[in-house]
This record gives sequence, structure tokens and C-alpha cells, in this order.
Amino acid sequence: MSIGEYRPTGPWVLQSGKNEDQALEQLMIRKYATVLWFLRKRNEGWERGGRRSKDRFHQHLEWLVKQGESRIPICPCPHCPKDNPNTITRFSVIGDPRGNQISCGMSFTACDREECKRKVDDQTTKNNNSWYRFKFSVLNEFSKSNQTLLLRTVLRPGFGIDKRMSKQDLFEFFAAENHIAA
Repeated sequence: MSIGEYRPTGPWVLQSGKNEDQALEQLMIRKYATVLWFLRKRNEGWERGGRRSKDRFHQHLEWLVKQGESRIPICPCPHCPKDNPNTITRFSVIGDPRGNQISCGMSFTACDREECKRKVDDQTTKNNNSWYRFKFSVLNEFSKSNQTLLLRTVLRPGFGIDKRMSKQDLFEFFAAENHIAA
């Protein structure tokens, strides 16, 4: 950690508004677009206002989005040899993100090995499929709530996030150094 780098000590719980009593860490999974909206508004105000330093809310938003992009999945690739599986790195979505119907699931995940990706592609040859990296920002590429709900069913197990995780558990997930991509 460099000098002056923001290092939070716990989850940031919102005190007012329609997301009152929810932590930003929860919103990263449930309403990623809301976290990005908060960050965009803070960035616009900071750039316009000419402030020298960012407030702690702004720093927490930046830290959290950065942490979300650097998380690495923990699940073994379902297409690798069982005795030596790699960790998944990507997943395939069948259908058009701008359309209503998409399909994805843990069976459409793969590691970086070409033969594993090919196995998924072979399952979906008659459909329009696209590959995505395991990043929280992928939630922002799909605009419909039913789509983001489906994507969360892939991201949660891929990252080892349990639905029942508390605000503190989610904070610890994002703060963990051992889940950061190199």
C-alpha cells in the first residue's frame, strides 16, 4: 500500500435515500449500476469543484470498484481434467445483451485453455454466444434486471459469494488480498 492510499476498515453503509441501510459492498452485487452512478456523480462534482482531496465516500467508491475489477474467481473449470483443473476465468452468455433473452450458467464457464472454451462453444453452436471475463463491470453491460439477476447466478458461485453473506462478510471479500489478480 502506498503512502496516502485509502484503506477502509469496514463496509460503507448508506444512511439515507432509497438504498438506506445497505452497504456499498451489497450494491456491488445487487445494483452495480447504482455504485457506478454514485462514483460518476462524485467524479463530476470533484472535477467541477476543483477540490484538492476526495472525501471518504468518494475514496471508498473508487476503492470498491477497483477491488471488484481485480477479484479472481475460485471455482475449478468444469471442462478441465478432473485431476488437474484450472480456475475459471470467463463465462459465455448466449443471446444478445440488448435483447430480452439471454442464457448463462456455471456449465458455460471455462478457464483460459482453448480446449475448454471450445467445449462450451460446441454446446452453443446454434446460438449467438459471447465470452466475458469474471469482472463485476460485466453487470453494467446488461441493462435489463432479469439479465443482471441471471448474471449474478454465475458471478456469485464463481467468486464464492454466498447469498447470506453479511455486509461485513462482503466487505472482507472485497478487501481480501488473496483474491486479487496479478
